[in-house]
Amino acid sequence: MSSKPGEYVFAVKEKDLLPMDFQSVWEAMEECQKLGLAKSIGVSNFSCKKLENLLATAKIPPAVNQVISFILISSSHSLLFFFFFFFFFFSAAI
Repeated sequence: MSSKPGEYVFAVKEKDLLPMDFQSVWEAMEECQKLGLAKSIGVSNFSCKKLENLLATAKIPPAVNQVISFILISSSHSLLFFFFFFFFFFSAAI
């Protein structure tokens, strides 16, 4: 399925969009875990840059970065960060 060529109209205008405040949201998620409302907290489809920014300020690191992947499409940067993140995480735990 495809759309006709031309101008696209979205439900929300670009001028009404606000940037996401990941740091405040993560602090709230850390508080939820401290209160026992969540067993663990994680992120989904974060890029390497977003993970680096989050890890720079997080008191509790994300337990997982759930990433959608396709067998026929690979990203070497994502794979490298995946191995780096788990090496760093598990070596710090030992």
